[in-house]
Amino acid sequence: MFAPPECVMEGELPVTHEVSFSSIHCDHQGGVWAVDLNGTRVFRFPGPAAMESAQSPGGTSNLSELYFECTHDTEGRVLAVVFTTVRGQQLQQQMVACVATTTGCLVFGNVGQPNRVTQRVELGSEITAVVAGPLGKGSSPQRPGGADNDDLEVSSVCHDGCAGEGGVLVSSFDGTYSEVLYVRCNVGNSEEEPQPQDYDVDMVGLFRVQGRVCGLMVDETCERVVTVNEHGDVDVWNWQRGVDETASFGMPAYPAADYGVLSCCVLLGGFQLWIGTSRGFVVVFCLERAEDDSAPEDINVAITRSTVDGTTSGASKGAPQRTWRAHGDAAVRSLLVLSVGRFVWSYGADQQAHVWDATELVLRGSLQFPCESLSELRGGDQRLETIVWGVCGGSGKVTQFRVREPLPFDGQSLLFARDNHTAREQMERYGILNALVAHLCSLLRPIYERIRDSSEKPLDDEDSIYLYRSSGEGDESDGDPHEIAPLFMPPHADLALKQLESCHPTARYLPHAIASLVAGHRVASQLRYNNGRRGPTTFLEDLRFFQRRQQEEAHILHSLRLEADEERRARRDVETRLMEREEEVRDQQQRIEQSAHLHEEYERRLATLKRELKSAKSRAAVTSAGASRLTEMESSLHEAHCTVQGLQERLEGLMRERQHYLRVSEENKSLQALVRRFELKQQMAKRVIANFMATQDHVIDALADIVETSGTASDRAVRKDISGLHEWLCRNVEVQREFLSSLKRSYEASLDNPSEDSL
Repeated sequence: MFAPPECVMEGELPVTHEVSFSSIHCDHQGGVWAVDLNGTRVFRFPGPAAMESAQSPGGTSNLSELYFECTHDTEGRVLAVVFTTVRGQQLQQQMVACVATTTGCLVFGNVGQPNRVTQRVELGSEITAVVAGPLGKGSSPQRPGGADNDDLEVSSVCHDGCAGEGGVLVSSFDGTYSEVLYVRCNVGNSEEEPQPQDYDVDMVGLFRVQGRVCGLMVDETCERVVTVNEHGDVDVWNWQRGVDETASFGMPAYPAADYGVLSCCVLLGGFQLWIGTSRGFVVVFCLERAEDDSAPEDINVAITRSTVDGTTSGASKGAPQRTWRAHGDAAVRSLLVLSVGRFVWSYGADQQAHVWDATELVLRGSLQFPCESLSELRGGDQRLETIVWGVCGGSGKVTQFRVREPLPFDGQSLLFARDNHTAREQMERYGILNALVAHLCSLLRPIYERIRDSSEKPLDDEDSIYLYRSSGEGDESDGDPHEIAPLFMPPHADLALKQLESCHPTARYLPHAIASLVAGHRVASQLRYNNGRRGPTTFLEDLRFFQRRQQEEAHILHSLRLEADEERRARRDVETRLMEREEEVRDQQQRIEQSAHLHEEYERRLATLKRELKSAKSRAAVTSAGASRLTEMESSLHEAHCTVQGLQERLEGLMRERQHYLRVSEENKSLQALVRRFELKQQMAKRVIANFMATQDHVIDALADIVETSGTASDRAVRKDISGLHEWLCRNVEVQREFLSSLKRSYEASLDNPSEDSL
């Protein structure tokens, strides 16, 4: 039965001026980084002062520090603030902050020195997603194709003050493709380095995907990079080998047109991908390689069961394992991982928070935060009580919540609940022991670090733990080589015991679990002593030793499994070839049987034809003379047929030639008549032109005479000449009109009857 968590609002972060925030980010040291409502400024609230100021109503008002500000319009808005941890020259842990803007600006800085910006990088293209990409030991990224990237092999001695390497993965979008880049800034830890240009920035492109990348994630082992684009396609890139493994994982994708684009996402354990969409859907992918038989068993849950509030998709390898319409049409704003990956919280725009079981993939319950509508939620420190930070959508204030989760150890939520050979009490005991060991390890880690730093300083009573100190260089025959220090419970263990006892009656098995833990520690210490290791040891060292041995054995087992897989594949190939050969043999046998059957049919038909031929010969028995005469007649008839056929062909040729001759004769006649008509028309045109030229010459001469005599003659004589010329022109024009009319009539007649007589 799921017990709802207790959520209490602690308070708000104080600021100097009335500043409204739009998003928040939490670093590894408990600090809170807030982005203002315009997305141009980043404020830093150092931890744990941030939690203390939020819990005290009268806290300081000048706690915030302005870390970064977009001074130019070309810098755009702040997209995200990510943090990565590097190791300095003296093996000191340093935390590097990277502020990414939408226009492609990356600002690196040492969190220990927040007032100094280490390096600024301009990518020149839009940034859609950014995530911290720490490089573990021997985990240098590879170029596509498997070649080592020489640009990333820059050692820490490139500058005298270079102390560590911090990198981020960035997705830049050019309008069609998104390129994932690895950008690394070498950050120093010396306070005597005031110049930002003393640091190096290395950048290399890893891979490209089509579309706009909305989500970018790196698994816990820094081995693979997972991206989700705006269309819902999930791409998996092997960070260390430099190859695309999307096809190996079954081409995972979900229809973004139906479910909405990605608004938030988390990656659990490197193989369970949770996606929140803009339409209120929660989509879960279980990334499993098709050829990998060593996938974690706890993720191979029974996904065939139907749920009331979710749908199961198991038909396709790349389809999501679960799809819930969790928040109606309201967008999913945040996804939180609580209970050390046991539960996933989804918070939507409907102000509801749903608790999902990451192992069983079912809804465990819902709750509502004691605040107004929150625009974003971020998870802080996770202990028995988890710190959650939220941004109020109305006021823009950063609010702190304290969430107390009951430890869930029911029968359905245990790791080996699917094993039918394990009793229920043993499973409950194992679950409680597993949680207690994880909690004790988290509490013993800082004490162990203090012991390692100051090994000569005696421990306080509150820091005493169950240690086994060896006898040093003494002889093993002196007695028991181990001393057992007194047992003290670690801090907060009594609170865990009370909570378990109030929620579950199986808490009475805890002393037996602790006794088993002590016995296991004794056995491990004895084994280490027998192997020749001396000096003080702790449970964490023993646990790490056996974990390393288990990892080596797991690696050997994985290699053996790979060899077995190769043998299986080779055996399958041989079996396939053998089956093909057997199929070929069966086909050949069938063909041989068909050939034998056809041969028998042929022999039967041949015998039948022989009998028919013999009977025909007996019926058509004639003399030799008659047969020869009949042969001559047949040959004569054949020759006659050939002669008739030749004559018919020749007659057809002559008929075709005669028809061609008649057609050519008709064409010649029509062409001759046409030529005659054109000649007559040419003569008439010449006559008309000559008459027109004569008329023109006469008119010109008469006008010249009139002009010459106009100076001496009287007006009466001039008028007389002009009137005479006018009469002559009228007569001549009338004659030309009659001639043209006759010519037109003759031409029309020639069109009606195209013969030489009409022309």
